[in-house]
Amino acid sequence: MKGAFIPVRLKKDGTLDSCSLATLEEMGRLYRDVAGTVKKMGEMLYSGRIEALPRKEPARDVCAWCSYRRVCGFEEGDPVKKPAKFDSLQQVLQAMEEDQHG
Repeated sequence: MKGAFIPVRLKKDGTLDSCSLATLEEMGRLYRDVAGTVKKMGEMLYSGRIEALPRKEPARDVCAWCSYRRVCGFEEGDPVKKPAKFDSLQQVLQAMEEDQHG
């Protein structure tokens, strides 16, 4: 049996095939990274830095659903965020490590 939302399988012996699960230490790192990102976002908002910087996705117009699209000032050709693609938890943790030290 494979999980619908978490890529883990239950083996026949009842144990988990958990190569995609985070350890408690890794969950702590993920939590601290998310908390740090939220803190930075709050500081930027408080200081008045609220630029339009939508995600750019090839198959989707992310501005089409946005309630603020008429007032944000974003125009085609402006800078956008390009979402990172990760295939594993280890790639996520490695990217976090590089961001922290680089």
